[in-house]
Amino acid sequence: MAIIQALLASDGMLAKRPLVIKGDKVLVGFKEEEWKQVFKK
Repeated sequence: MAIIQALLASDGMLAKRPLVIKGDKVLVGFKEEEWKQVFKK
């Protein structure tokens, strides 16, 4: 939680842009095709 708070404190735009870390993948913003690839079963 402290890491998230530090990130938000350093860049308030993260609250408007999703940031997802899943394994070795990092998604910033929302690009539907990228999200489909990372979260497909």
